[in-house]
Amino acid sequence: MRTRRRKLLGWLPATILSVIIAGALITSGIVIQRGLDQPPPPPDGAQVTGAELSVFTDEGLAYIDRSRKVRFDLSEPPVTASSLGLPANGTLAIEPPETSLSYSVAIFGGGAEPGGLTINASELSIETDDGELVAVRVPVSGGSTFSGLLNELRADAEKYGWDVSDADRYVEEMGEATRAGVPYSFSFGPGNALGVAVTATANCEAFGCVVEFEVAPRVG
Repeated sequence: MRTRRRKLLGWLPATILSVIIAGALITSGIVIQRGLDQPPPPPDGAQVTGAELSVFTDEGLAYIDRSRKVRFDLSEPPVTASSLGLPANGTLAIEPPETSLSYSVAIFGGGAEPGGLTINASELSIETDDGELVAVRVPVSGGSTFSGLLNELRADAEKYGWDVSDADRYVEEMGEATRAGVPYSFSFGPGNALGVAVTATANCEAFGCVVEFEVAPRVG
C-alpha cells in the first residue's frame, strides 16, 4: 500500500502539470490562429486611405480589428462621412476586441505641437450628422483616483487649451458627492490648441474615475 501511495502522489503533480501545459498550448494556438502573434500585413487601398488613414467600410473595420490602429485627420474640416465610409447620420461603435489588446486611436488636428493626440482605448464611437463627422468619443483604458486624474488633466491644460479655473470647485463637489454616496462628473474643454476641439469628461465614484475624450473638428 505504501508503494502504491507513493506512486499516486508522484503521478498527481505530473498530471496537473500536463493540464497546465495543454491549456497554455491551446491558448497559444488560438492566438496564432488569429494571427495576433505577428504584425499585421500592410493594408491595401480598400482598408485605408492613401495617407493610411482609417476608413470604416467592412474592409477597413477588418483591418482595424487586425491592427488595433485607428487614425483620423481632422485638420481640414468639414470631414465628410462618405470619405470615411460612414453613413451620413448615425453613430458607429467599435466594440472592445476579443483579446486584451487596446486600440491605438490617433487623431491629427494640425494645431500646436504635438499636432494631435493618441489614446489607448478598448472602444470608441464615431458620430456623423448631415453628412459630416461631428465627434469621435474615446474612453481611456483603465481608471484612476479622483485626485490623480484631476492632477493629470490640469497638467495637460496648456496642451489642449483648457480653462481649468473650476478645478478647486470640482474638488469640493467631489467631496460632497462622496459623502452623499452618489456619482460625480466633471469636464474640461473644449480646448482648440491642437487644431481640434478636445473635451475630457470624468465620471467618478468613491472608488475612482474613468475619463472619456471627445474630439470634434474645429468650427470656423
